[in-house]
Amino acid sequence: MSWWSGVFGVYGTQQPVTSWSVGGVDLPYGPEGIRLPASAQKESVNVTASLPINIYDGLKDYTITLTGTIANPTMTDAELWSEIILPLQALIGTEVTLLCPITALVGEYGLDGFNVERDTKLSIYRYTMTLSKGSLNIVEASY
Repeated sequence: MSWWSGVFGVYGTQQPVTSWSVGGVDLPYGPEGIRLPASAQKESVNVTASLPINIYDGLKDYTITLTGTIANPTMTDAELWSEIILPLQALIGTEVTLLCPITALVGEYGLDGFNVERDTKLSIYRYTMTLSKGSLNIVEASY
């Protein structure tokens, strides 16, 4: 086993990526759940007494859903909000860069949604983040 095994490079750099960052906002922990459903854009033409003819025209959807926890024992509740939660909410509807140890997921995405909830007195927040990728992401709105 070589000295570099387990080190992931991003965009040709030698820097190891061991954490998760969305739009420049670092998550205290990597997500606990990653959902990546992908399906094809397909049209079917029925053929009498035979199976249909399927016509495929690229991907229909490429959306990643991340679920996890935002917590940091060294930060106050107000710091979690000001340094992580509010900056991520401000990125909704924009194009963001996802950096993570899973190199297949690294890239530019539209941040479709970011939801947080807390159901305990402790400063532990559960989040669900939805990112979508297109061949081109056009952001028209400015909030």
